[in-house]
Amino acid sequence: MSEGLLKRISDAAKAKFQDIPFPSRKDEYWRFADLEAWSVDSLLPYFAGRPTEEGCNGAFEDLEFDEGGGGGFATLFDGQLVDADVPRGAEIYSAGAAAEKFPEAVEKFHSMRGGKFDALNSTRPDAGILIRVGDGESAELNLKIISKLPVSIAGVCVLLGRGSRLALRKTNLAFGGSFSALKCGYFLAEGSKLELASLKYSSKYALCYEREDFDLGAGADVADAVALAAEGHSRQERNFALAQNARADSRIFALAESDAVRDIRTSQIHAEGGAQSNVEVRAALGGLAGLAFTGLIRVGERAVKTRSYQSCRSLMLSDTAKSQASPILEISCNDVACSHGCTVSKPSDEQMFYMMQRGLGLGDAESLIVRGFAETSFERISDMELVEKWLGRLFA
Repeated sequence: MSEGLLKRISDAAKAKFQDIPFPSRKDEYWRFADLEAWSVDSLLPYFAGRPTEEGCNGAFEDLEFDEGGGGGFATLFDGQLVDADVPRGAEIYSAGAAAEKFPEAVEKFHSMRGGKFDALNSTRPDAGILIRVGDGESAELNLKIISKLPVSIAGVCVLLGRGSRLALRKTNLAFGGSFSALKCGYFLAEGSKLELASLKYSSKYALCYEREDFDLGAGADVADAVALAAEGHSRQERNFALAQNARADSRIFALAESDAVRDIRTSQIHAEGGAQSNVEVRAALGGLAGLAFTGLIRVGERAVKTRSYQSCRSLMLSDTAKSQASPILEISCNDVACSHGCTVSKPSDEQMFYMMQRGLGLGDAESLIVRGFAETSFERISDMELVEKWLGRLFA
């Protein structure tokens, strides 16, 4: 049964992948993106199996072997589960076992696709895992996702039962000349809670596409914090669908100095009333780095008492860095509070002067400002030891 389901999903995705064109300037969802990096000509070396030159920041090189924090752990290596210590309260299934035991969840997970690279991910439904926390259970898990193959595909489906709790610490690493296509889906039942802390690193010659979908049931709560340290081109898509009285708080910090574009797309979809969502993007951009951000808040006709906010703040560390942002609000009912804000600025001259007067050099003063800028993204994460470790690598 599982083989038939996975084959059906794969065949449908392959047909869809062929039908969907590559991103173009006519596609609003790819606005501000470096389309050349995602063209067929740029992707050909990966699909032809010719990895490009290895390149890795030394501060992240040993993350592949870092044991992480407390709780259980699991490691996905190019989409295959290679190691796991399943924590109490949680269950972990391979893609094949998940299709056998949870066919409806697997189908729903792979139906949440829209673009070309979402379809690409579903051409390999056998690559990935399903994580389940039962009703009323609580668990902590460290998940490591490593990409080294020329084309590395993986899927992570997370099912949280009613009133359950999961603290998930996710490290996503793409090394060498790998094209990493990762899709994560989080399905939260009524009253469940997810605390998700993610560190994403990719080396200079890697290309990373990641989509994460959050489906929140009534009264569910997501605290989401992401640190991005991609040296090459990357695209992050984070989509939140909120039921009545659900709450989602997502904060993304991107540190970039190379000439690649950090492409971030978010959506906050409110179909029912009383829910709250907040998305904050912060980027520290040096050298020739670029940021492309588009964020959507959509409030349906029945979603009264909605509270939703999005912001994008860019700290420019050079005169050649570039930040482009497009916040979008679609409001279809009254009695809501929705807003957005975007700022672009350089480090404050007063702050720099204050710290340099107290003995800090120019570089140390700037690094301290950027670190403070980053730390606010992790305010809702309870594992401060992990946060300090990650920030130490970012600012090594």
